[in-house]
Amino acid sequence: MLKMLFAVLITFVAAFAPAIAAAADFPTRPVRFIVPLGAGSATDLLARQVARWLEEEWKQPVIVENRPGAGGIVAADYVTKQPADGYTLLMAGSSFVIAPLIDKNVGTRFDAALQPVARLAVLRVVLATNTSVPAQSLQDFAALSRAKPGTMNYAGLGRTSIIDTGLEVLKKGLQMDLTPVAYKGASEHIVALLRNDVQMVWGGAKVMKDQLATGKIRILATVSENRFSDLPHVPSITEAGYSGFIPKVWTGLIAPTATPPAILDQINRDVNRILARPEAIQTLRDVLGNDPAPLPAGEFETLVRKEGAFWASTFKSLGIEPQ
Repeated sequence: MLKMLFAVLITFVAAFAPAIAAAADFPTRPVRFIVPLGAGSATDLLARQVARWLEEEWKQPVIVENRPGAGGIVAADYVTKQPADGYTLLMAGSSFVIAPLIDKNVGTRFDAALQPVARLAVLRVVLATNTSVPAQSLQDFAALSRAKPGTMNYAGLGRTSIIDTGLEVLKKGLQMDLTPVAYKGASEHIVALLRNDVQMVWGGAKVMKDQLATGKIRILATVSENRFSDLPHVPSITEAGYSGFIPKVWTGLIAPTATPPAILDQINRDVNRILARPEAIQTLRDVLGNDPAPLPAGEFETLVRKEGAFWASTFKSLGIEPQ
């Protein structure tokens, strides 16, 4: 019996030895971050900063590649076709959970092809309007939109974007009458709001705060349970009267599903280690407008699946069908 158990143990160790050894040495060559948005976007800036920190940790180059298009699907599809060895990672966001649910042509799904590895950050988001809109609060804005149906717009990025889907959820909860207008990026949203081409923008808190000096933008609420320390006079959306689900704009690293668990665990531990540094916390909050949001690998995967279930149910209730 002992000989049999010993033989099984030897077989087990032999089978997993290559993966264990690979994890112990990882990385031995450059790692790539595939970013689904263009250079200069919030996701791109976050990717490049995290890449610099990981280069210090890993003593290997971390290269950021931009592959924008199709709501992040171009980048995701590319990553699924790369070797599952931890050397090619997708810098994904909340929108990637949404895309497979409302785009029937999207075959890539987390549970089939991609594995959540490490959550990095949650973007601080606010709702803002143009100061020419006679609304001093979010409730005023909602009432005004109902009083003038079909005349007020919000800036979006398309059906698969967390901005559009998030605003549709908030719109329903606050009974706002708003029409989406699609733009190519957040910079265009700012221009549209300054011109009053749109009357509401869901935007990063830091970017919107910087625009206050123009005198043309009013921040109505934070998209969060609590106020932001750098915007102490702006009420949270819960204080503004909203009591439903609050969409979060997170960013995290995703790998091909077949990547050895030992490598995934190491990436998660290393990422969480750098995010705990005082320098990282300060940079993420003060420079990039994010809150550090590390999670154990298993908890990140659970979060992703729960969000997928929530959005599937939400789209059904809103009558949003896959197209």
